[in-house]
Amino acid sequence: MPPGRPKKDVESHKEFILHLHDQNKEYKEILRRLSTQRGFNISKNVLEQHLRIWAKKRYDKPECRDETLRDALIATLFLQQNANDKEILVVLEAKDLRVTSDKLRRLRVAMGLRRKRPLKDARSHDEEIIRIITEHLDQGVIGGWALTHLYAYFRRNGVFISRNDIMYTLRLVDPERVSGRYQKKQHRRKKFLVAGPNAIWSVDAHCKPEIIGIQIYAVIDAYSRKVIWIYVGGSGRTAVSVVKQFLMYMEEHKIMPERFRSDRGVETILIADAFHQLCEVQEDRSEEDRAIEKCWMFGKSTANQRIESWWMHLQSSQLRQWVLFFDRLKEENHFVKDRLADTIAVYAIYMPLVRAEAFEFVKNWNEHRIRKQKTRPHVTSGLPWFMYEYPEEPAVDCSSVPNPDLVDTLHQEVEAYDLDEYLPAVTLQWCHEKMRSLSFDPATLTAKDVLEEEGMGRRVHGHVFVLLKQEVERHLAVGNNSPTLTLTQIPKGAGSWKPSEKAMTAFHEA
Repeated sequence: MPPGRPKKDVESHKEFILHLHDQNKEYKEILRRLSTQRGFNISKNVLEQHLRIWAKKRYDKPECRDETLRDALIATLFLQQNANDKEILVVLEAKDLRVTSDKLRRLRVAMGLRRKRPLKDARSHDEEIIRIITEHLDQGVIGGWALTHLYAYFRRNGVFISRNDIMYTLRLVDPERVSGRYQKKQHRRKKFLVAGPNAIWSVDAHCKPEIIGIQIYAVIDAYSRKVIWIYVGGSGRTAVSVVKQFLMYMEEHKIMPERFRSDRGVETILIADAFHQLCEVQEDRSEEDRAIEKCWMFGKSTANQRIESWWMHLQSSQLRQWVLFFDRLKEENHFVKDRLADTIAVYAIYMPLVRAEAFEFVKNWNEHRIRKQKTRPHVTSGLPWFMYEYPEEPAVDCSSVPNPDLVDTLHQEVEAYDLDEYLPAVTLQWCHEKMRSLSFDPATLTAKDVLEEEGMGRRVHGHVFVLLKQEVERHLAVGNNSPTLTLTQIPKGAGSWKPSEKAMTAFHEA
């Protein structure tokens, strides 16, 4: 009889196989790497047989310690944070709720968390998809959003629509906007390499809505592109607001980045000074790295790539409609910046609306997927929140722990400053009472509400603004001082708020 097939020397690859197995790699991935990296081919049965011999069964891992918590976390990551299975597995392992990829897939399906519709249902749902997308577009919130943002948005709202279905439907119901996105000029940026999350935070102000006195300020992590925080408030109050936000973030999260990057906006001096003081007391920083020019990089706005790129997304996706609307208010003489009644009415109506939409966009941004770029392989891809919290090698988390006592001392200097105030309490209360007397509830007013009864598609907020402005004008015209309607006073800059000489020198020499 002819000799049988010779046995393959699996033992010589034992260390390599066990290394991959301990990394929780799938069997098919282990087999693929054996073939491509070692030129060694075996079947799945042979692999499982030897793993049993080596007492390395796939299911030898301990049972999940809290199945209720595990299932709730899977649902949250899938629905609210747009995570794929690979990312969910990483988070579960970090939380000591580890499962295998096959087990995760079975759990998802059992919970109804599917990524694609069954093929047999695809055509029957076309009309429903068109109805859903048209309904959301009519609300005026997502009109300029890109495909990846829309996919994350619908997932967070419990609507399961594939990317292909979204794009196909948009081409049907809003072809002009889709065409406009394709025709946009592509900005070619230089390579911008970052060691990992918290290596550099980019900060900047966005002044487009400032035509009516509203300013937006944001901080973004340069590696993951996660937006750390965003501020929407009166343009005259940004400097102290920004430094208070920074100190509040330090207190709550107890992490600080290695460096900041910004342009030479006047609002950056206070936060640069506070950050430099925190850097100076860190023992693990070298003397050279404690210098303010090493901690805080001042430069031209155009060189601050990460935040400038994000402003483009915010402008095209969210702010464009507001900028056009505010321009129209000015053109039609409904708003003049130096008229007190106009400014009070604008702040009372539009500050909450712009804040809500900006915060919604940030949440959606942090949970949308940044795609790979063939022409820029150095750019990281994935979910911003995931890349920030779970960086892959060779990236490293560059954060450090700020001195809690110094953070507390610095925070006390601005503790009395109300971060959220945009009108004095008395003035805001009076505006809200007038809005209720006009049959509009300020607590439920949104940007998407439409005056259906007029049949003109007019937004409710525009109608309420005109009515409220008239009420304010009448109150001011008769000289009624009960109450006195005013704007929030701009902070005068107490002695403790003045930046140090080092910060001022670095600012002027940049």
